[in-house]
Amino acid sequence: IGALSDLWDFSTKALIAEEEMSEAYLPSEDAIQTALSTVDYHAVQIDGTTVTLTNPNAAIDLGGIAKGYIADKMKAFLNENGVTSGYINLGGNVLALGPKDSSQTESTYTIGVQKPFDENGNAICAVKITDETVVSSGVYERYFVVDDTRYHHLLDTSTGYPISNDLLGVTIITTSSVDGDALSTTCFALGLEDGLALIESLPDTEAIFITSDYKMHNSSGIGTSIPCRSY
Repeated sequence: IGALSDLWDFSTKALIAEEEMSEAYLPSEDAIQTALSTVDYHAVQIDGTTVTLTNPNAAIDLGGIAKGYIADKMKAFLNENGVTSGYINLGGNVLALGPKDSSQTESTYTIGVQKPFDENGNAICAVKITDETVVSSGVYERYFVVDDTRYHHLLDTSTGYPISNDLLGVTIITTSSVDGDALSTTCFALGLEDGLALIESLPDTEAIFITSDYKMHNSSGIGTSIPCRSY
């Protein structure tokens, strides 16, 4: 979806003051449809370490998995070099390197899940993990506002516009950060009901969905296999 996400350019537009934004910053419908015509995973061909795009106008956006992939590689490097306690924080991706060391009174790490749009960065809840990762995606990360309408960076590949559903954020708790990265975006796109169904079908994977009324909807293992505290 690289051509489509480049067209919206959320990274740049999110830095512009809200009062300076106007409809001129929105992509035109023609431009969206042109970019949307390049969104097709069949155009991506992989042969070993060589990736070829059969459509010269297409582009790849790795934003849905890159941070998770990097986090997993960092964890593997640290483990291979004898670091077995601690955590990695890459913003929306947090990984525990195992249990806390024996000098700590508690072996688990408490990881906060951000409350959407909270100006002070307060948590809406916290989960306890040991050798797992907590990955979040939501509408509060990268967005801009035009005429009281928020345009966020999670794009609907059927319309070319930001996904419009009742979700503010999705947090995944699992063992692989790259999987958590992909699942947080995928589950957001699927919506609450289908997203939860997907999570319940996967082993060693739990999720927290936050709807627009700031209520949390948890998969069945949250609170049992994954201790969780609400705020």
